[in-house]
Amino acid sequence: RGIGRAIVEILAVADMDVTFTYRENTAAANEVVAALTAAGGKVAAEAVDGRDSAACAALVEKVVDRAGKVDV
Repeated sequence: RGIGRAIVEILAVADMDVTFTYRENTAAANEVVAALTAAGGKVAAEAVDGRDSAACAALVEKVVDRAGKVDV
C-alpha cells in the first residue's frame, strides 16, 4: 500500500500532468489530488476498474482530450 501514491507524487513533483486511477477508495484519491494540487501539481483521479478494458479505453480518451496526449 502506498506505492501508487508515491509514484503519483514523484511524477507531480517532476511537473508532469498526472491522472491516476483508483477502484474503491474515493476519499484517499481525493486527498492525494487535494494535497498535490495545493502544492502546485496537476493531478486528477478517475475511478476505473482496471479489469474493464472498455472503461480503461474510455479513460485514455478522456485523458487525451484533457491533456492532449499520454506519455507514461
